[in-house]
Amino acid sequence: MESTKLLEELQQHQTAMLITRRHREVAVLLSPQHYRSLQNQLRLLTALVQGQSEVAAEDLRPISSLLRELRSELET
Repeated sequence: MESTKLLEELQQHQTAMLITRRHREVAVLLSPQHYRSLQNQLRLLTALVQGQSEVAAEDLRPISSLLRELRSELET
């Protein structure tokens, strides 16, 4: 049972490291303005998902346009 717990902790750590590495990769690709905007939108989404606040639909619209811009930049 102890080895199962250790394995779970290792998997969680590896997942966290992967997310951190991806976060840095995306941060390098984004302009500072896009990065701040995306960070703010992700905070709103996180709060909404965790049930900590209510978010109006118009507050979420900027993230979809930002993601479209990012996708087009990455495709070129």
